[in-house]
Amino acid sequence: MQDRLSSYLRLPIIPRRMKLDFSEVLERGDVFPDNQVLTALIATLSGVFPPGEREFIRSVRLFMAEIHDPELLEQVELFSKQEGQHALQHRHLNEIFERLGAEVPRLRASTSGVHAFSGARGAA
Repeated sequence: MQDRLSSYLRLPIIPRRMKLDFSEVLERGDVFPDNQVLTALIATLSGVFPPGEREFIRSVRLFMAEIHDPELLEQVELFSKQEGQHALQHRHLNEIFERLGAEVPRLRASTSGVHAFSGARGAA
């Protein structure tokens, strides 16, 4: 089990610039045809992910001054770029969900206290 875990920990982080096409979601009005429950679940998760991804980035960057391994520093940078791409795609999808009537700003507001608390503890 330890060998398997070690091999996963050595996997490189490869940031990808994604340009996902969500136009079909807008045209159909859902993510999963004939399943509004799963569509609502995806809308909810997508609505709260961007602040969480920013929090992941801030959390890791808090320790950059203490990292002296150049390879690990590079991984932190790559991780930050990848999470930024994830957040961007969620923002695009969230715009579509808002056009379809989802209350994305309200969802974000419901988690803002968690992010404000963690940010108040010295996050950059």
